[in-house]
Amino acid sequence: MRCFISIELPKEVTAEIKNIQSDLESKNLFHGSFAKEENLHLTLKFLGEISNAQIEKVKLLLNEIKLRKFKASLGSLGIFNTKTPRIFWISINAQEIHDLKKEIDETLSKVFPKEKMEFASHVTIARIKGLEHRQKLLDYPTKNKTKKIEFFIDKFWLKESTLTPDGPFYKTIEEFTLN
Repeated sequence: MRCFISIELPKEVTAEIKNIQSDLESKNLFHGSFAKEENLHLTLKFLGEISNAQIEKVKLLLNEIKLRKFKASLGSLGIFNTKTPRIFWISINAQEIHDLKKEIDETLSKVFPKEKMEFASHVTIARIKGLEHRQKLLDYPTKNKTKKIEFFIDKFWLKESTLTPDGPFYKTIEEFTLN
């Protein structure tokens, strides 16, 4: 199974992201695809293709994590790779997200190597395939502010990802509660 570990977002946050997506779509700045509301999440760790035995080991290890729930907030907008824009995102702000990510990496280091890329606490809003108005797109994150929505993160999830012609489909394998 193709798996990842994530944080799900409350309805108030996904509603704000949908508003941003609608605004972006109305401006016709790029060709691409917008993340479906039910698929909006913050990826903490991508595990890739793993066996059922590895899934069981991951579940056991993740149950050992004993961190407290914490408050986070919706952050700023951004674009990965401004030279060739590919991902439009929104940040989720909380130092504790980085602490949780570090704890997950350390806990799973017995089974999975640490990732080489630096972690960025973000939610993918859209995948950019072609540009209509490059400069307007690059200016969008600084000219448009998000609502500063605060919310609690009290869980994280182990998910299965199935790629389909209509986009990815995510299924919960296990839910983990923060104290």
